[in-house]
Amino acid sequence: MYSRRYCIAGLTLQLESDEKISSDSEFTPFETVEDPDYIVRFRKVKELPPVYGEFTVSRMGVEVYTDAPYSTYRFLDIAQRSYAVSRREVGDKIITVEYLENGAENICHSGGAFFHIGWEDILLTNGRLIFHACCVESRLGGILFSGRSGIGKSTQGKLWCSCEGARIINEDRPILYKEGGCWSAYGSPYAGSSKWHVNERTEIRTIVMLEQAENCSIRRLDKAEAFRRIFAQTTLENWNAKSVGHVCDLVEGLASEVPVYELACTPDRKAVDILKNMLTKG
Repeated sequence: MYSRRYCIAGLTLQLESDEKISSDSEFTPFETVEDPDYIVRFRKVKELPPVYGEFTVSRMGVEVYTDAPYSTYRFLDIAQRSYAVSRREVGDKIITVEYLENGAENICHSGGAFFHIGWEDILLTNGRLIFHACCVESRLGGILFSGRSGIGKSTQGKLWCSCEGARIINEDRPILYKEGGCWSAYGSPYAGSSKWHVNERTEIRTIVMLEQAENCSIRRLDKAEAFRRIFAQTTLENWNAKSVGHVCDLVEGLASEVPVYELACTPDRKAVDILKNMLTKG
């Protein structure tokens, strides 16, 4: 029996398999020896178990079937052949994934393994959100730059690094969690094309929703607009009503408790200065 343990956003998962699970480079900083909160068992079988429940959705090579309170996930290869099945209930601490020989290459590395375990559900069950943003730690606290794809999140993060000595925690998908009365952003293995896979956390000072403009301006968003714009950048299973409701609850708390600004800006020092002045006054 081979096993690996990873601690991500304060949650420890132990992956167990009859075959060796290699550790992808982006997951290596998150390896740990801490006791696991979850155990995931990958079992190679000659025949997959039957699928129960009503077909719910199909996306990214995964079919979901619902038989309350259980959900069954069937995984398909590029030829649309089933290679793995996992049946689980939200809140299960032991998760089993059964797979065929032809599915081993999709599972026996850490990134592939996490794809098959319902990682977003595990995070949500434990009050954590995946948020599309560039997260930096600065002298003023953690800053999350967010917005639509290509808007300049990484650009603004790197400007804060060069101009204010900030440090990037995650450049694409930090994990947000409220602990001890404060919201924190954790680094994660999911950092897009960047190499910023930092296993650290920072207390969130502000969330900045970006817009491109010829001249810089900044305004604080009211709770309703902050909720809408944060929600649009979260990762969730939108076919799952319970998951959507849970995300709504978390985003409502985040939008109420953390200042959210819209920064219309240019990709230069002026954008850094206007945000820094706002945070210093606040």
